[in-house]
Amino acid sequence: MPAAQRPVDLKIGGRNFRVVSSAAPEALQQLGSLVEIKLRELGGVQTSHPQAFLLVALALANDLVEERAARTSEKGEVDTLRRRSADSVREMLVRVDQALEHVDEHGAPLGA
Repeated sequence: MPAAQRPVDLKIGGRNFRVVSSAAPEALQQLGSLVEIKLRELGGVQTSHPQAFLLVALALANDLVEERAARTSEKGEVDTLRRRSADSVREMLVRVDQALEHVDEHGAPLGA
């Protein structure tokens, strides 16, 4: 059963907005606060102008793209470290196997 839709009043850029959503009012207020912060960061943008909100949307979209790119980069670095670690372990195992070829089951050198 879908969550009930309810109106939530938001004040952004000195303007009042009524949003009808099934989201929690607190979540919508938090999102509205983020929009308000971004609007202030853009400074000098006249909030009464409809394009002000378009600029905010573009700025927030840019933040999202940058965050995703950073996560992708970090994931790539983690994958590289994981591969390097696995390669190092394999190399050590090869060396251990080679060393074990020269000792008996008690660790004494063969042929001694």
